[in-house]
Amino acid sequence: MDNFKITLKNIQHINNLEYEFDLTKNSLHCIVGKNSVGKTTLIKAIQNFKDTNTIDKLSRINIIKDDSSIVYEIGNKNETFVPKLIEGKYILDTSSSYLRNYINSIHTELPMPNDIRTKVYQKFKEDYKSEKAGSDTYKIQSAFVLKEFSNTPKELIAILNNIYSTNKFDNIEEIKIGKKIYYIQNFDNYYLREDDFSSGEYMIVQIYKLIQNKTKMIVIDELDISLDSSAQVKFIEVLQSLCTKYEINIIFTTHSLAIMKKLDEICEDLLYMDNNNGDVSLITRSYNFIRAELFQLNTYSKVILTEDKMLESYINYILPNNINSNYKIIYIGGAGNTIDLMIRNRNNNFNLFNKAEVITILDGDKRDEYNDTDIILLPFESIEKYLYNEYIEENIFKDNIIDTNSIEKAKTLKKKASALYHDVTGKKYITQTDIFDYINNQKQNEVKEFTDIIVQFLNN
Repeated sequence: MDNFKITLKNIQHINNLEYEFDLTKNSLHCIVGKNSVGKTTLIKAIQNFKDTNTIDKLSRINIIKDDSSIVYEIGNKNETFVPKLIEGKYILDTSSSYLRNYINSIHTELPMPNDIRTKVYQKFKEDYKSEKAGSDTYKIQSAFVLKEFSNTPKELIAILNNIYSTNKFDNIEEIKIGKKIYYIQNFDNYYLREDDFSSGEYMIVQIYKLIQNKTKMIVIDELDISLDSSAQVKFIEVLQSLCTKYEINIIFTTHSLAIMKKLDEICEDLLYMDNNNGDVSLITRSYNFIRAELFQLNTYSKVILTEDKMLESYINYILPNNINSNYKIIYIGGAGNTIDLMIRNRNNNFNLFNKAEVITILDGDKRDEYNDTDIILLPFESIEKYLYNEYIEENIFKDNIIDTNSIEKAKTLKKKASALYHDVTGKKYITQTDIFDYINNQKQNEVKEFTDIIVQFLNN
């Protein structure tokens, strides 16, 4: 399935939203943002592709106007849904059918209680009361008594046992009654159906079924519902692995810090949704940027923002122990994102950090790009680039321990420098502390001046 692009115009509090999901990644795409920015509206809009009455049916008021629209694009084809007045209300519908063959490739889980998981669960419960021949309950009971198992789902067992750190799922069996049903056989005359699992366990089973059905794009609102923080982290790891294995993409929303932090470690698609007077954007952001925006780091008197983990580590390394203030160094991810957060904080009267004083420290290679009194620049290009230049000039690493192939394959100076750094530290030929020591010895005066500026900010 090609990339999926969606454009919303004038729906509820969204005047304009345009975003293209890269489905060639076979990965997780996490959408986060403040309440009421439009996350659930986006999920409903994706579902509207399959059910043209979704937005009107699931909204308390009619949020579709005469100039509302949704455009869906897959590959070089698109369909435009425009308002259609039915019984005094607008729904968004289309007269074309260019993308109809993609309908079964997309599954959308709406917010509870409108999600498919809840509806299937309720149907199971209603059916559970019936033991008439032909009912699901009768078929399941018959299959159980006759031991007509179709399969032992080893992968699902491993997933559930891993997520919940248990072995209680070892006895899961699968039967087919026109559809797959899982249950745990506890004793010879007793079994626990999947709809009797806990809500979190049941959710995992249903998502696993969607993956097995070769659904190429699964969209889920509030993935973290019914899972504790430990299970959330393990579930994210499992889902990322399944995305790669089965070549699928999972788009979801969450408010879970545990999930955001884990995603920041394993993939790049942590998408921050922002609504600026109706113009809604989805931009890749780091966990620290989002944590600051959503949850406000309000326990520090001084805050230093940096563009990456390396710079954060280096600043922590060079600072003395006798700092008077309660401060925090936070890497945000990318110079642009870091500056953006600093400006947001400044323009919002320090709401993000509860009136803490905030500065930004960037690598020296940004010297010609930014000019702001609240920006301090490293006195050399970057840690990695300085190391790389020393290597090129044959001041260090003169023997044959370097993996030159990985460096030569890199197309930019930044990537070459990063490849060298990871090679020498990964082989434990040199530590990060060794590198910091080497640079400080080579650039003593510059580093001292740089450190004094930071100390002055923190102690004043």
